[in-house]
Amino acid sequence: MSNGESFESFYMSGVAGFALRHSKAILLMILGLCVWGIISIFILPSGIYPDVAFPRIVVIAERGEDSVENMMIGVTRPMEEAINAVPGLVRVRSKTIRGACEMSLDFSEKTDMREALSQTRARIASLLPELPAGISTTIEQQTPSVFPVISFNVVWLEMGPTSNNG
Repeated sequence: MSNGESFESFYMSGVAGFALRHSKAILLMILGLCVWGIISIFILPSGIYPDVAFPRIVVIAERGEDSVENMMIGVTRPMEEAINAVPGLVRVRSKTIRGACEMSLDFSEKTDMREALSQTRARIASLLPELPAGISTTIEQQTPSVFPVISFNVVWLEMGPTSNNG
């Protein structure tokens, strides 16, 4: 047996030999995958973020340069009391600063968020005449763009004669 014959028998017994013996089946599989890929382009949904509905609404109330105490007593507490009656509400977290307050409303997973948003807007609108003059409110449901799916932090540690790392 010469070197050429041993190489040919080795070649035909491996992956290449399998591919040569079953070339029509492999070609048919490749063609099927290509067709499936082209069809899936038109069928599968696409988007930057997945279709996720966060069960959270944020309410922001602003009133110029009012003090924290005035905002807490005159705006934050009455709004919290009005919002607490919204069906499906699990938790209210509020933050009051000078001239503004922000409330994060967390709802149960099974809550209809369109209805919850509508109820929240209605309750705040009915409360506005009782609040101090000059209040502007923003009420919106949180979206995936507010909560990134993944984030990376890049840190550069410069090593040089002035660093104290060595």
